[in-house]
Amino acid sequence: MVTRSWSLDATPTAASHARGLLKEHCAARHPQADPGRLRTALLLVSELVTNAVRYGDAPIDLEVVDGTERFRVNVSDHSAVLPVQQVVDLWSEGGRGIMLVETLSSSWGVIEHPGDGKAVWFELPPFATSP
Repeated sequence: MVTRSWSLDATPTAASHARGLLKEHCAARHPQADPGRLRTALLLVSELVTNAVRYGDAPIDLEVVDGTERFRVNVSDHSAVLPVQQVVDLWSEGGRGIMLVETLSSSWGVIEHPGDGKAVWFELPPFATSP
């Protein structure tokens, strides 16, 4: 199992930075990765980091736990405000992020760190390990 961690600035470019870091990690560790699964991972990390920037408190940390039994991404921030799945309609401009995470991931959740924020995570089926 490989665990990688990065700190992200709470700026409008944080989601793009997180996608780049995750893409580099997967390219190095899983060069033959299914492109569809990789796109899903990139979309979901973007959603979680965007939520952390919009609703959380800095610093924001990104962690990837990449093993043969699971592929998990954790996004932590220092706000106690938990994500809320919203009911959205066709005309809503936001509120779909957690719905996407729930729909596209194998599982997801929130780990509360009392007095120190939370981590929102998702898991996907593991990528095949590189030779």
